[in-house]
Amino acid sequence: CSSRRDRAAALSLWTSGSRSAHHEATCVCARCSSPSSSSSTSSSSSSRRSGLSPLRAAAEGQRVGVGTEIAAAAAAEKVVEEALKYKATLGNGFSMHAPMVALALSRLGATETQILEQFEAAREKQKRYKWLSIEGEEEETTSIGEENWKLHVNDTGENENAFRAFFRSGQQDAVVQEVLKYTASGVHSRLHHGVIRLAYAMEMEMDEEIVAALAAITTNYKSMPRVSREESARDLAEAMDKIQKMHSTLKSKPMGMGKKYTNYLGDSSIVSKIPDVQDLSSNLSQFVAVVVRLYLLTPNIFTLHMITGLHALLVLESHFGDSFDEALKSHYTSVAAMYLAVKCPDIFSKVPDIKWRTWDELRAHVFMTKND
Repeated sequence: CSSRRDRAAALSLWTSGSRSAHHEATCVCARCSSPSSSSSTSSSSSSRRSGLSPLRAAAEGQRVGVGTEIAAAAAAEKVVEEALKYKATLGNGFSMHAPMVALALSRLGATETQILEQFEAAREKQKRYKWLSIEGEEEETTSIGEENWKLHVNDTGENENAFRAFFRSGQQDAVVQEVLKYTASGVHSRLHHGVIRLAYAMEMEMDEEIVAALAAITTNYKSMPRVSREESARDLAEAMDKIQKMHSTLKSKPMGMGKKYTNYLGDSSIVSKIPDVQDLSSNLSQFVAVVVRLYLLTPNIFTLHMITGLHALLVLESHFGDSFDEALKSHYTSVAAMYLAVKCPDIFSKVPDIKWRTWDELRAHVFMTKND
């Protein structure tokens, strides 16, 4: 049990269940595997046994989670299916958020109307970014198969429809594992959106959305610079301290935070100076604390993805297999580049200035804004 305790604690920061429920969901000891301990996961396992996605199971009257109602779940599934008509990346380089937003809204207790209205509002707002039809993306001349798919992995959105066709034809669990193993060094690509979408898709258990998420990963993949690190750190606390000192020596032209982040992450000379942290998986709770505090101290859309990206890795951990540590290292390097871009606030001692809200206030705010 002890080998899984830190993972359960890390995941518990993002979910509504109790710590004991997370322990039972992630541990394989005799106590947690006994029939008497299975109640905490009975609702999700029943939908799996029936062959239904959690959203479809809800639409047919099965309870699949707190705040998930029949009509809202059906609306969320409708949004997911509509979003499948489009490429993962919009014409301006932004990523498609609709499937993840729909599931998040249903979990927050949004109504059918609120979910559908949010989707239409987002699509209207993003018209200027160009939603690109997946069917019209290319004249399909590229055939992608088991022998050549790795050769076609790219970061320009090419052959997304061909990748969907290939992934659709394979055995799902094996395909997910193979793709994550091959792309573990690039989980930061497109601000972590590929793995974020896949994590949501796996939780939805919607086969076609999983296929689309895998295609999003393989057509928006950029590997982390492969360089030797000049120094190491015992843990993330020491690493962030060293990065903070490193920031004082950096010389860069005035530019926006997002541009700085991209430049730092793509600069081998800077990546080589980011301290290496061995065995990040042994202290995932500390990793969670770092990304959450980074966001609270510098709240913006970029630091938010450091949280959602790490959450995605934790959800997908079992599918990464032996590549999980490599994925964590890529994520840590992305966080380090973001930390430099926001000028290295003192994560462990500075107190965030937080305007606390109740869950009801947060939900009301989310439903009102209609923003992704």
